Amino acid sequence: ENEWEAGLAAASTELELEAGIEREIIGPDTRVAVTDAAAFPHRFICNLEYDFPGLGRWPMCSGTLIGPTTVLTAGHCIASLVPARMRVVPGRFGSREPFASSPVVAAQIAPGFAATTPTDYAVLHLRDPLGSRVGFWTGRYGRNPGDPIGTSMAPVPAAPAGKRIFVHVSGYPADKPNGSGCTNPAQPRRRCFHSLLGSAGRSRLCGAFPFSAQDRLVAASGGMLHYLDDTCPGHSGSPVWVENPPDSGGRVLVGVHVAGDDGAGTIANRAVQFTPAVLAQIRLWLAAAPGGGARPMLRRGSQGPPVVELQARLNGWIAARPGAVTLAVDGLFGPRTDAGVRAFQRSRGLLPDGIVGPKTWGTLLAPPAAPIFEAAHESAGNTIVQNICLSAGGLAARLRPQMEQARRNPQHGRFMADRIRKLGTTWMNRVSNQLLPQLDRFSGPELDRLIGCVARVEHAIGTETAPFRRLKSAAWQRLARS
Repeated sequence: ENEWEAGLAAASTELELEAGIEREIIGPDTRVAVTDAAAFPHRFICNLEYDFPGLGRWPMCSGTLIGPTTVLTAGHCIASLVPARMRVVPGRFGSREPFASSPVVAAQIAPGFAATTPTDYAVLHLRDPLGSRVGFWTGRYGRNPGDPIGTSMAPVPAAPAGKRIFVHVSGYPADKPNGSGCTNPAQPRRRCFHSLLGSAGRSRLCGAFPFSAQDRLVAASGGMLHYLDDTCPGHSGSPVWVENPPDSGGRVLVGVHVAGDDGAGTIANRAVQFTPAVLAQIRLWLAAAPGGGARPMLRRGSQGPPVVELQARLNGWIAARPGAVTLAVDGLFGPRTDAGVRAFQRSRGLLPDGIVGPKTWGTLLAPPAAPIFEAAHESAGNTIVQNICLSAGGLAARLRPQMEQARRNPQHGRFMADRIRKLGTTWMNRVSNQLLPQLDRFSGPELDRLIGCVARVEHAIGTETAPFRRLKSAAWQRLARS
């Protein structure tokens, strides 16, 4: 990975954390520390850590294991980042990592991604099959060994007449734990501002402790869930679930937390809502998830986590077949699982003997055919242009709605707007310092595109910045010489 791309990734990710200023503490802070992160379902919930060039490793977002090597998170947590610089830690509790960790080998983001919209979700693919040891949130109702309640994924259920739905949100907020330099003391009331990464007094364990909240679901509309659970930056990517009894789906995962209040109507935090289309996309990702390590041979009568993985992967394949019925994910290799294995083997030209050995596992674990975001290693000018434009687009999409919200806030709007402008200017300065020494490597059309992409950030913050003026002036002089 070249230093240019590392610098861009660092700027983009650091700003993602800092820019999450719309997250709300609604009334008294009702977040509760999770004291047993190894219990169900908190063991499935992951701390996402990123290696920032020049800053080192810092916690930055949350996610959830939904397969042996697959973690569901918010799209804006990984947009423009280098997957190889990320580490995933399930069930983390500060410096304690009871289930070890895994590096990320690749990531996939929702088609048409835009931050804080119904497309703000993504998955990470892990090198190591942590879910085979830890367990994971199953799609169809299933119970991981030792979990009496079970899990499933589904659209949010309708509230019974005269009753309200309450949802849980659990993840790794960047302003916790208290007393570790994690909080910006200048934050206004009800807003959640953490201290900046690398700032004096900020502990490396800020954002490494799990906190959970449970509160009322306000609305489910426009592909988003709105709820009163308190959240903070770092919670992005957290699971949002409804706690039901086993015969009603157990812990039903209904969304992925992505944002705070949108400034319209009731103050509420927001998640991407699980719709049939979102669930279908997740199933496709699961079906194509890369493998991670050797798998045991399975046959009828086998049981345990490897069978859970087998059933989950078969369901990804089954779900793509019209009219097919998925398997129960219960960790028991019975007659229906046997029939599913044989059908899969026949479809792939394998001997349909119902035995899941190296060939069948290899086919199930084949890497995705669809393009995935991986670290780019080319240093050609057009690659730099693509990376700049991707980073600028993601940052502008995050800052623009926050600036609009600041303008509507009579009490704290000036504080919020100044902070947003500072974030945009910091990004501009980094990009300008990287580009200025190497402008000669770009063609005229590439320079035009670069300036247009960088201008998107300036338009988002509504301010002309000195770094952008320097960059434009140097670009025009370069074009005049050509």
